Amino acid sequence: MGRVHVAESCRDPHFGLPLRLTTPTRHGTLWVYNPRHLAALSSYIHASLRERHGAHHYAMLSRLPRWMKLARNRAELTKALARLEALRQG
Repeated sequence: MGRVHVAESCRDPHFGLPLRLTTPTRHGTLWVYNPRHLAALSSYIHASLRERHGAHHYAMLSRLPRWMKLARNRAELTKALARLEALRQG
């Protein structure tokens, strides 16, 4: 059995199970694995200056889709992140 591509199917790549923390946006589905992933994504989305100081261990952030990196989508992503946080707590 091959690996599942998470970005298109919102499934865990190792087990193939559907992810629980997902929410639709008009650009695509926003998903996170866990609270730590949610916090990292939220920090990146809300950062006014996104510098890369050779932080190779943050490769996830450099591979985000373009629509997530655009400042014009920040308000919509903020709402989506709030929905994910509510799902996580509920």
